[in-house]
Amino acid sequence: MKAKPACIPCSLRRVLKMAEVVSDNEWLHSRILAEAMDLLRRRQYETTPAELVTELFLRTGKTLGLGDPYKSRKRTWQAEVKAALPELRRKVKEAPDPLALAVRYSALANVFDDELVGEIDLAGLFEAAERLPLREEVWEEFEDQVAQAQKVVFLHDSAGEIVADQLLIELMANKEVVSVVRPEPIGTKATVREAQELLKSALVSQVIDPGVRSLGTPLSQASQKFKDLISEADLVIAKGQANFETLAPEERGFYFLFRVKCPVMAENLAAQQGDLVLEKA
Repeated sequence: MKAKPACIPCSLRRVLKMAEVVSDNEWLHSRILAEAMDLLRRRQYETTPAELVTELFLRTGKTLGLGDPYKSRKRTWQAEVKAALPELRRKVKEAPDPLALAVRYSALANVFDDELVGEIDLAGLFEAAERLPLREEVWEEFEDQVAQAQKVVFLHDSAGEIVADQLLIELMANKEVVSVVRPEPIGTKATVREAQELLKSALVSQVIDPGVRSLGTPLSQASQKFKDLISEADLVIAKGQANFETLAPEERGFYFLFRVKCPVMAENLAAQQGDLVLEKA
């Protein structure tokens, strides 16, 4: 999925938000926007939105002098979801179809990867889970794959939603599950350290990174270890738009789980903004 002109103002809003999280200095905000616009002016758009924003985030992080501008916000989100986890776990256990509800919870929590989002009504967010549709033909195939798979690779997205991902992983207790997260902080994405803190060791066999610090997972930049891992997996679940943008054109058989957050993605999928998506590439 290639970046489009509509991705430019969205990218600028995202780097401005990063600056505002760190400082209220308007001169600094202007400098960061100027640097971003200079990069965008010179950039060829034969790339994905995720890779384009990655460049901007890394540049902005250097200007701000911070490796993890969203550290405090991520901690807040994690604490909120952890507090809700026992009740969500009870609902999954008692649901007529526990796997379907766990998938919906995991996808709903994908809202935490959007650094532009403000206050989140967590109770209302998860309360809407049962009303969100899953495309029947993809769902049935996914359900069969989960039942048959022995080795599952789970590409997580944000540090907030990784807590909710546990509900889905807990239903795969008889399988080998490998969690994949970022090697270092970038945006609101989960890191190896955060995953090791948040995911119970009994749930996953190991936590690794793909060898690339990016919002998505461009295979051309990924490590051979990661490439070997996904080639050996029976099932790959990739969370978030950025993973869809970078992996869907290259890999077949992956299942992508996310919420549609922008007009460009909505048009690409013939969906509406806010839709829950379980898509197979």
